[in-house]
Amino acid sequence: MDKLKFQYFFRRVGKVFLIFLRRWSILILGAILLTWYLQYRTLGNNAEAVWTSMDEKPEIFWYSSLIIFTLLTLFYGIFYGPFRAIGVVFAIITVITYINNTKIAFRGMPLLPEDFQLADQAGTLTDFIDTGELVRVILAAVLSTSLGFLLDYLARPILSYFPVRKKKSKKKKLTKRARAERKKQLRIRALGELIPRMVIIPSAIFGFFLVADPIINHGGAAYQKYDWLGGAEFISWSQALNYEQNTFLLGFIYNLNRYNIEPPKDYGKNKMAEIKQKYTKLSKEESNVKKKDLKDADYNIVVILNESFYDPMLLKEVYPFNGPDPIPVFRELSKSTPTGYMYSPEYGGGTANVEFEVDTSLSNYWAQTTPYTSILPKLDRIVSIANTAKAAGYKTTAIHSYTGEMYKRSYVLPIEGFDDFITQDKMHHTERDGSSGGYINDRSIYAETLDILENSDKKQLISVLTMQDHAPYQLEAYGEETEYSFDDPNSTVDLADPISAYLQGVHYSDAYLGEFLENLKKSDEKTVVLFFGDHAPGIFSYANTSTDKELADLTHLTPYFIWANFDAGMKPTKLPTTTPNCLTNTMYDMLGLKKDVEGLIVAGACAENPILAPTYLADSQPKGKATTDYELLNYDILNGKQYWF
Repeated sequence: MDKLKFQYFFRRVGKVFLIFLRRWSILILGAILLTWYLQYRTLGNNAEAVWTSMDEKPEIFWYSSLIIFTLLTLFYGIFYGPFRAIGVVFAIITVITYINNTKIAFRGMPLLPEDFQLADQAGTLTDFIDTGELVRVILAAVLSTSLGFLLDYLARPILSYFPVRKKKSKKKKLTKRARAERKKQLRIRALGELIPRMVIIPSAIFGFFLVADPIINHGGAAYQKYDWLGGAEFISWSQALNYEQNTFLLGFIYNLNRYNIEPPKDYGKNKMAEIKQKYTKLSKEESNVKKKDLKDADYNIVVILNESFYDPMLLKEVYPFNGPDPIPVFRELSKSTPTGYMYSPEYGGGTANVEFEVDTSLSNYWAQTTPYTSILPKLDRIVSIANTAKAAGYKTTAIHSYTGEMYKRSYVLPIEGFDDFITQDKMHHTERDGSSGGYINDRSIYAETLDILENSDKKQLISVLTMQDHAPYQLEAYGEETEYSFDDPNSTVDLADPISAYLQGVHYSDAYLGEFLENLKKSDEKTVVLFFGDHAPGIFSYANTSTDKELADLTHLTPYFIWANFDAGMKPTKLPTTTPNCLTNTMYDMLGLKKDVEGLIVAGACAENPILAPTYLADSQPKGKATTDYELLNYDILNGKQYWF
């Protein structure tokens, strides 16, 4: 290579490198600005809030910028222009944040990945949309995209690797040679853009999943803390809080996960068909037994999950308190009604996991995730008491005296088969008192339940989810009305106020339960009630973390009972101590109801392992043929191919 050719080659390489730096510098700066803009839009167009967030959580901002950079690189590979990529991503952010802000304003929930599965229902939001703002958003998106393309065109001389040289001529036809040269330059330019695109696009996709993997693959844990991200905390039970604490981008990415577990041994289509055939045969045999089919039942069913309803008398020796029995109504019921203690797999939280087990009769034992947030939103169907009741002619309703956003209930309850979901915004009875800590009290949600029963022409299955005794427990809320006190001189933690407050609260819950049952006795509506506490409050940590297993297990026992306001053939008895997945099976036994195929599998597993919880079984494994079939059913429906259906 002679000196002139070497100089030309060196200058050419230098020019290409300079253009490379220009393009990628624009993309890096664009990623930072777009991350700022994304936070600005999701923080109510408040610039000060963005700067505060950046100051308090710099790791989250720069990590988000890196993720945006990978997305920007993807669009750069598609459009092969840095300003075009920035313009398109700016338009996407503008539209997405508009949808997010609108959804929060009218439903109290941020935009979630599964919302895009419900795109066909977008028309239901048209009544809530500000037409003027929508037009502005669309115009902003179009203008930003157009501006990006314009800037790339204007910047071509300094950003193009292979600029097409135009011959200066005054309306003269190009010669054959000139046309050939121009075509050659165009081919070189096309090839020069195609090859980088083939590298950039897959690299950008790989880069996105590589960078975002720690957030996407969180394993479905109820709580996850990332020290490398400035101590960022991700939770499964409230995505509104997740988005608020960790920004829209990371909150959205967190929800991309579909939790996966390893398939059990022998899992496959043939195995599921074999299990179904076996239990279908048992179901036919049970038809010969004198049991009532649910479709022939002439009564309503009310399933009550009472938040943190616990029996403090179980721990009175460890946590001595002054005051009357906190739950005298439950105590009196045990004399005339089937009552017992449910072994809750949770302690101090995890309400939705217990709810999931009761509603579906499936178990969270193997997955150990939060099915409502990591599994059910991705499913189209599932076995449940609501779906069974609907098939038997029941109208199905769920009532929760809080928001539908918690644990994604607005999404999962319809999948479970509930026709209606009434949240605090739709409730007619919204009384609050000192025992609720600001939440709607149990008296109100029971009044709401009575209204539904009295005003319906069809049999009702109602799932009642209370909030009254949800943490925090603050003694000052009760003033001079507090009947309880706790003063343990041996306690190393100041538990007096929260325990005393909780005791007062659960006492009120018990009283409101008594009122509800008395009202049902006066009602002409024949009704069966399945009542249970979801978990103990998280204020008994000493007992819960004790190495004495018997003491620790006491913090997992919550009261439950099955009651009817008519003669349902039930006699006072001590119900088996069992986990939530077996409660519906227990109710069917007490009412003498026939079980479907899935119900028979559950019944077999509950007979072999009435308590299916890691805290109870510890290192031992559940055993039994029915339990093996039950595990396969769980996997197939929740994480497998759903051969069952």
